[in-house]
Amino acid sequence: MQPIDDSIITFISNQTVMTIATVANKQPYCASCYYAFDPQKAWLIFKSSPQTKHIEDILCNPLVAGSILPDKSSVGTIQGIQFSGKAVEATEEFKSAKNIYHSKFPFALAMNGDIWVIQLTQMKFTNNKLGFGKKISWQAE
Repeated sequence: MQPIDDSIITFISNQTVMTIATVANKQPYCASCYYAFDPQKAWLIFKSSPQTKHIEDILCNPLVAGSILPDKSSVGTIQGIQFSGKAVEATEEFKSAKNIYHSKFPFALAMNGDIWVIQLTQMKFTNNKLGFGKKISWQAE
């Protein structure tokens, strides 16, 4: 796997909420989820219950896209990630994902739901702090 640029890792690690987009039966849908990030495996990890629309969609079509934005921004300091990947339930193969997620969000241990992993295939980081329209890209090999 191609190494992820440190600026992308820092940005993603410092945020807490992502928006994921799904499509099932030719109908798009978006949901916001708390996430944790594993930069070594290029995983976005989230918890959600099977009754949610986005998990129902993922079970029909695991390909997702999404974005991560900071809590606050102004035009001169806009930063954000756009990503795509494949979402899968965190089975035994993804055991470390549960630990990473619950380390970041210990309150989630008390919540119903399953851990899911988005195996990232590409990311684009827009960082106006480095110059207007500056973009850094990453793609899985």
